[in-house]
Amino acid sequence: MSTYRYFVIFLISFVLRLVLGWPNLIHLDHAMTHDSALYLRLAEELRHGSFPSFLRTPGYPLFLAFTGASHNSTSGMILIAQMLLDSGTGVLLAALAWRLWRRSEIALCTGLLWAFCPVAAMMSCQYMSESLYLALTAAALYLALRSPSWVGAIAQGVCWGAATLTRPAVLFMPFIACFFFAIRSDPVHTRRWAVTRRWAVQAAAAAIYVSTIAGWIGFNYARSGHAVFSLVADVNYYIMDYPCVKMVDELSWSSYAQLWVLNPRKADLIRQTRVDSLVKACGLGKGASSASDVLWAVCDDPATVFRLRTEAASRLRGRFFTLLGIHAVGVLQTLRPIPPWKLGGMIATLVDCFRLFLLPVAFFVLVFRRWYWFLGFVMVWAVVALLLPGPGGLWRYRAMVEPVFTLVLAAAFAPALFSTADGSRRRWGIRSDY
Repeated sequence: MSTYRYFVIFLISFVLRLVLGWPNLIHLDHAMTHDSALYLRLAEELRHGSFPSFLRTPGYPLFLAFTGASHNSTSGMILIAQMLLDSGTGVLLAALAWRLWRRSEIALCTGLLWAFCPVAAMMSCQYMSESLYLALTAAALYLALRSPSWVGAIAQGVCWGAATLTRPAVLFMPFIACFFFAIRSDPVHTRRWAVTRRWAVQAAAAAIYVSTIAGWIGFNYARSGHAVFSLVADVNYYIMDYPCVKMVDELSWSSYAQLWVLNPRKADLIRQTRVDSLVKACGLGKGASSASDVLWAVCDDPATVFRLRTEAASRLRGRFFTLLGIHAVGVLQTLRPIPPWKLGGMIATLVDCFRLFLLPVAFFVLVFRRWYWFLGFVMVWAVVALLLPGPGGLWRYRAMVEPVFTLVLAAAFAPALFSTADGSRRRWGIRSDY
């Protein structure tokens, strides 16, 4: 596919994000969330040479620090930079689709579908880490499909490491990608030595990624005596998993699922009242206004976090399938369309609904075409990415799977949309390289 079409994809993506995010650029406080304030504080700490958090990793705060943000000062240039990054993600995904299938119509459709992806567009308009993570992940996936080389392996491993240091919930995703791209049947490089080299390059990328993660764990051990990558999973275990299992015990499964999917605000209020017993059991919360305040206050204290997690684990012993069930309910929440009262309004909600409606149809089409390697990669990626956030899933968690969902939609429908007749193919300047 020509460079001109990549530029068109980038331009359309950026203009749409600029139009959508204009209210946040005018009123920067609208782009703030609870997590944004923490990221900005950590960015200021980094500018002064320290990073006190064990809950958050330094990827996104480092990005904010480079753009000049601080706890008391934000800038619209950060949002512009994120919009540019997300537009570049669309270009990388289009290039990735081209390398996967060597069909220009699928590559073009991938880029355009990303340009009109409501989840990605809306996240680029907030002070949140998703846009940076998506750009790094798209770069790593693209590098995995280039001709195998040791330089590419180093760059891929570094991108995976940076992506995980931006969003620690995706700790295992690079291993999934490296495995699937190692076993991929490459129609160009089919000789035995080429297959061996592909495996070696992906193994090297995984090793570099592990080295990056090990370096951060070593740094945390040196400053705290605890070998941790991030405390997010441990904190979520006693803030989310433990009280949600208690809710299941008090309600029926149908009532629990209905409450979280249809009325998550009420469900979250009920959840917060269920953590009191855990706080009291650990001797915390004396004189505090709420258990939630106590729990968030100790999130960066590894010793206390581990004590709380151990207490929660002792009460949840033997409840694996219940935990799996509440995570499945969280997936249903994550797959809900964007609410119409968010930044994109009803238009974004309708577009998101349409994308979600077409996904199962697209999967059926690809099964019919027997694209088993690609479907296997997408399904494993989606299951891991959607299950890990756990109960209390939010629409923005879907950002982690939107790249592969976009590829699925493009691969399924692009041939029908762009290749119905020779005239339409000439109009779009599209050709197939099969």
